Amino acid sequence: DLVFIALLMLYVVWSYAAERIRVLHETGVAALAGLIAGGIAKCMLGRTLSFDYELFSLVLLPMVIFGAGFNLQKKHFFEHSSYIIALGIMGTIIMYTMLYQAASLFTFTTWQGQRVDLGGQRSLIMASVLASSDTVAPISFLSP
Repeated sequence: DLVFIALLMLYVVWSYAAERIRVLHETGVAALAGLIAGGIAKCMLGRTLSFDYELFSLVLLPMVIFGAGFNLQKKHFFEHSSYIIALGIMGTIIMYTMLYQAASLFTFTTWQGQRVDLGGQRSLIMASVLASSDTVAPISFLSP
């Protein structure tokens, strides 16, 4: 609880200082604050802290996405919406093609170790499902 309160206080001070002092960009300040907090935690605890993916994806990531959407400048978004849509469509098509081709290069096995042959139709279905999601997510399913 003490670490949480200290991080909350650090965030309040950081937000106030980020608006008043413009030496570094906010991401640079956040990276330095993370390095300092990690160094202090290592010195105090004597070990490094582990990254909790569940905490990140369920608590921190939604706040980051909400903050990005809330602070979005609508004028710039709608001015560049054609580029955003074109790159989104092209990125999905490229990811779909790469996943379909990768399905023939990689060997898929079950938990029992049996080899699974996907075939053409299943490869198309797998590529379409994975390409329609986040562009980074499909890469995590492929292992050489």
